[in-house]
Amino acid sequence: MTDHLAASARTLSTLVDPTRPMPLYQQLSDGLRRQVIFNAWPADLAIPSERELMRLTGLSRMTVRQALDSLTREGLLRRVHGRGTFIVPDRVDQDLSGVYSFSQRMQSEGFTVRTEVHQAIERPAGLDEANHLELVAGTPVFHLVRVRTLDGEPLVVNNVILPSAFFPGLLDRDLTASLYGIMTDVYGRRPFSSIDTLEAIGAPREIAELLAVKPGAPVSLVLRIASTQAGTRIEMTEEYARSDRMRYRLQQWADPVLDRSTTIITKEVHA
Repeated sequence: MTDHLAASARTLSTLVDPTRPMPLYQQLSDGLRRQVIFNAWPADLAIPSERELMRLTGLSRMTVRQALDSLTREGLLRRVHGRGTFIVPDRVDQDLSGVYSFSQRMQSEGFTVRTEVHQAIERPAGLDEANHLELVAGTPVFHLVRVRTLDGEPLVVNNVILPSAFFPGLLDRDLTASLYGIMTDVYGRRPFSSIDTLEAIGAPREIAELLAVKPGAPVSLVLRIASTQAGTRIEMTEEYARSDRMRYRLQQWADPVLDRSTTIITKEVHA
């Protein structure tokens, strides 16, 4: 434990008062929460052990564990078997308001983005893939599996299906670069619009392995079907993102077709 962490941890001993009506575990969890939120303890740092928290506060192991369980459910802490309890870094916001390049969006926000290509093959389209891309089943498609890391941490797995006829020679390209950049600059097929469907699921085993999480851990799944300006469907992507590190944001506006009383939209509606 660093000197800074030890000093701030000692303040917890003054925050738990048995004479207060608030439950003791909640007093401790509130004190720990303040340490995390106000950055007294940096992200990815192991907090004091249960034994140390018991010593500092005089609380029982059950009460300390109840406080830690509460903060773990909130997503502020994560437990690593055999290593301790760690502070979860702030989640990354991903905007669903437009068709975007993940790499360019994250780099613009100051993150170091890296792409690892785990699979790049050509194969016949399955029935669901063909339906989504408006193809005949069995039509050749490229299937890419790419892992996106931010500051060295695996955050997103993209399972991408692209019609081969639109992108000849794609597998010879540098697929660690921006895929949307390649689609636009090399092939002249810019993703112009998309339909995105978001749901929460448990990580399948193969996805969990790539994201370095346990099978069944909560992940967000975004199914994206992207089209050109002419309406031709050119991409189907399943994006699996760690729920503890990424959240999705959608900005919406009032619909001028429904609001016929004014021609100027002045109020934004934020989801």
